[in-house]
Amino acid sequence: SSISILVSIKKASKEFAEIIIEDEKIKFIYLNKMKTPLILSKDKVKINLHEDKIELNNLVTNSFIGRAYKNRIVEPEKWNELIESIDNN
Repeated sequence: SSISILVSIKKASKEFAEIIIEDEKIKFIYLNKMKTPLILSKDKVKINLHEDKIELNNLVTNSFIGRAYKNRIVEPEKWNELIESIDNN
């Protein structure tokens, strides 16, 4: 139905296809190819840990950046490394 398609599109617009961390910058590439990749300083990102996913917020604007799921990561053994690379606390 059209409702379930819209829900899927909305969820995909905030789900990451790739997260690239270089020096003090993080580049977020979304599953939704229509959404422009976002580049932020690591110190501007707040990470919220959940059992099977992480959710990221912009500390400056307090807006939701997106989410990543542990079971969708290409190399699951690097999940903790990803979290440590982003976490500022």
